[in-house]
Amino acid sequence: QLSVRGLTPNAIQGAVLASGFWLEALLGRGQAPPAPDTKSLLRKLIRSIAEKEPAKAEHLKRAVDDIESAQVDSLAAQARGELAFSMVLPFVDANPVEIKFFRPPRRPGQSKTPFSVDIHTDNEELGEIWLKTSITEAAHVDLMMWAVKASVVRLAQRHSGALAERLAFAGLTMDSFRVFHSARPSLPDSWAPPGAMLDVVA
Repeated sequence: QLSVRGLTPNAIQGAVLASGFWLEALLGRGQAPPAPDTKSLLRKLIRSIAEKEPAKAEHLKRAVDDIESAQVDSLAAQARGELAFSMVLPFVDANPVEIKFFRPPRRPGQSKTPFSVDIHTDNEELGEIWLKTSITEAAHVDLMMWAVKASVVRLAQRHSGALAERLAFAGLTMDSFRVFHSARPSLPDSWAPPGAMLDVVA
């Protein structure tokens, strides 16, 4: 499992690849899945405890069903010309994080479509947080954040400059960063914030 204290881009990439979401695709290409692959691990656990602890085995079966349901939803989105998949990343030292990746279908005459990443967690110290990252033209980033704790809103505002510098170091330009002191409302995936820096405290 991932650790918040030792979090790196490579660790996140490895966790996404090992989530079980890509198992069939990798096998179909003749590639070995990362070890341990979550989906394969769950199936092994189910086989090992099915007779002795059937109730726990049922919980694990539902976890496998969740992964496979997400895979089916992703294939349906692909048929519509979209890229859409979601998963949950577990952490040993923090609550799990839900992540959703989305890119709408390309319109006629449109070279590239915006790519978005939605993140949600309910942290014991920071409270409930939502983050929406929209990437356009491969390198321009718009960020929106919702937090239920006022202290977290102030913390995000205070470090917005440092975040812009880190993104610039990675070759990305932060066009906007908006922070809301509230729970996230229901928004369509295609909605994008205007290209202006604005901090808002409700």
